[in-house]
Amino acid sequence: MTTSPTIWPYVLKLYGIPEFGPAGIALQDSVGADVDILLFLCFLADRGRQAGRDDVARIDASIKGWRETVVKPVRALRRQLKDGIAPVPLAVSDAIRNIVKNIELDSERIQLETLEREFAVDGMKPSSLERIALARQNVMAYGDYLGGFAEPSVAALIGAFAKLGAK
Repeated sequence: MTTSPTIWPYVLKLYGIPEFGPAGIALQDSVGADVDILLFLCFLADRGRQAGRDDVARIDASIKGWRETVVKPVRALRRQLKDGIAPVPLAVSDAIRNIVKNIELDSERIQLETLEREFAVDGMKPSSLERIALARQNVMAYGDYLGGFAEPSVAALIGAFAKLGAK
């Protein structure tokens, strides 16, 4: 599998900031946000690109088939395996869970690389906003598209983004 020279290393760094993951997952579980789209919107902001509500709608629609057919079912299986499935002992099923985790990670990498390819940074609207304000704007456009995000989760996402530093 070919990996992207830009998005994947960026995503690993951003998701590695402790506040980002829990905030993204909270939005995923509460309002159906796609954490990969949140990561992509931050990636765009770090490159001075703005994504409005219409852009977010196109981004979401472009990846929906992959997310619904591959990412979500694999994630659901990984979550089911977390506590074990009777009668198979957790110690036995955990090896399968680790394989499923890797498949989930690969499916998300494919999704992000597809977004980067389909919505090239140079094709997105440039913005003069400062990077943190731009990241907030991009994330809030996604929140508007989904019907609203809880402010504590947005604050945690943007706080993590700020820790990453300018690229």
